[in-house]
Formats: sequence, C-alpha cells, structure tokens
Amino acid sequence: MNKLKWVILLVFLGICGTVSSQNLSAIDENNGFQNYKFGMHMDEFQNCDFRTVEDGGAERCLIRRMHRIGDIEAQSVALFFVDSELSKIKVNFEAFDYSQLKNAITSAFGSYTESKRPQNDLGLHSKKYDVKYIWEADNIKLLCEYSPPVLGSDTLFLEYSLNDYDDLQDKYRSKKYTPSDF
Repeated sequence: MNKLKWVILLVFLGICGTVSSQNLSAIDENNGFQNYKFGMHMDEFQNCDFRTVEDGGAERCLIRRMHRIGDIEAQSVALFFVDSELSKIKVNFEAFDYSQLKNAITSAFGSYTESKRPQNDLGLHSKKYDVKYIWEADNIKLLCEYSPPVLGSDTLFLEYSLNDYDDLQDKYRSKKYTPSDF
C-alpha cells in the first residue's frame, strides 16, 4: 500500500510538471506579442519613427494604437530591433490593471519561474519597490514589472524578449564601429 501512494504521488507530480512546462512552451509558440513576432524586419513597419535607444544597441519604434489582452487595454507597444530584427517587445499598461494582468498571465502560462523583489536595508522585502515576475521558456522570456505609486511613478508593463537579447545587443554594438570609421 505504501508503494502505491508513492507511485500515485510521483505520477501526480509528473503531470503537474508537464502542464507547467506546456504552458511555458506556449510563450515560445506565440513568438512575440499578438501580431508582433520576433525576427520581423524593420522594413515591415513603414509608419514607425525609429529612434536609437540610448545605449546604441537597438532601434526603438513606439506604437500607440489600441491593443488589448482580454479586457485589459494597453497604452502603447514599443518594439526594439537589433540588427534590423525584432528582438524585444514592451507593452505598457495603466498601473491599476496590475492584479488583473498578473492573474491573466498566470492563467495563460502557469506560475512564474522567477520573482524579483528588491530588499530594503534590513534584508526584508519591501512594498516600496518594483516587483518583477518572470516566465522563462526555452527561447523567450516574459517579464511583468510593476512599480507602485509609492515610488512617485506607477508603471506596469510586460516585456517579451529573446533569451539572448543582451548577447545580441553586445554583438551588434561590437560590430557597429570598425577601424575604417576613424
């Protein structure tokens, strides 16, 4: 009888782990946010006013038309291109949608894989700082970040990025200048 309980427990845990990983794999399958898919070329966005991001590693295009996730309305979508290909997507929301948005993401993709909440000087978590939740699939990372009004500016956004986004930026920056530029 004792062995039967262990077998049932192991089967249950295996099913739970499979369901969770299947939800995360949906992030990779979506390959971006709604109609914006990773790998799209800058030329596909004719009406964008591209700006170089401060660190010079990406071009940014801000889109202010209506986007929704269910009942939750996005304020804007920023597309980031490295070497002319879409590599990061940032979707901005009104901060008061935080709980609803976090619940929607958890419902769609399962529990987050990582949570980051800065600690105060005593080493305790503080509600006065940004809260970050991360869902990381094999190729794509989804970050939900909320900054409460206590900090003076309440912000809420989702950020989809290729897992190797930082490496892509570094590689692009390093090849941007050659000796012939000098």
